[in-house]
Amino acid sequence: SFRLLQLSGRRELLAMMAVAPEPAPLVSVIVPCHNAESFIRECLRSVVAQTYRPLELSLWDDASGDDSATLVQDSKAVLQAAHVSVVLGNSDNPKPSGCGAAKNRAVEQSHGAYLCFLDADDVMRHDRVAAQLEVAMAFGPGAIVGSNVEREPADAQPRYTAWLNSLTDSQLVLQRFRECTLAMPTWFCHRDVFKACGGFSEAGPGAPEDLDFLYRHLRHGGRLAKVREPLVLYRYHEQQQSHGVSSESIWALRVAELEAGLV
Repeated sequence: SFRLLQLSGRRELLAMMAVAPEPAPLVSVIVPCHNAESFIRECLRSVVAQTYRPLELSLWDDASGDDSATLVQDSKAVLQAAHVSVVLGNSDNPKPSGCGAAKNRAVEQSHGAYLCFLDADDVMRHDRVAAQLEVAMAFGPGAIVGSNVEREPADAQPRYTAWLNSLTDSQLVLQRFRECTLAMPTWFCHRDVFKACGGFSEAGPGAPEDLDFLYRHLRHGGRLAKVREPLVLYRYHEQQQSHGVSSESIWALRVAELEAGLV
């Protein structure tokens, strides 16, 4: 009878283990940083304010010449007190390597199953991670999930912002030759998406690394999805790094992608 009780107890334990919920996945907020002292504190406060845990901040400083690195270090204790693990890295190169390289280094040093990209000059709504994780898990590991954006100043690039926020699911793919259809600071994806594409282009400052990644993602059979709420405050200012991306490099990338699709 003791043997029967042992077997019965083991079966009950196995049954309980079979239905036990999986632990919540770790999400890494990926922040490339270069000369963002005017914005980085508000950016990091928006990480602390996220309703979702477990959460990690992985920030890579790309040869900032201002006080960005000091401000990040000063914020570390506040992040950790809010149960956000912190991984910081920086380049030994005195010159910036560009957004693509900084994002790659931040991803490489991170530990999350999911990656939430955020520029150092932008701000997340408190429920961003939770909202995008729900969609990403529903789509499976092969999707990039974006969101609508709010602009600061509110009247920045009105035609572009209206276009970006109005795209339907099918237009996220069909209109990719016009522009990157998901604003990069809103990207959220499983780590497998990053691995499948081999990371971002490291062509250096001025390269359209987001559009290049999006094209490669779609060529590998990846999908695009979107939360149709403004989950990110997307700033427009004269110092932002996207101003350094030349129209010639974007057009060359578009033409190459179109030609690849015709072959």
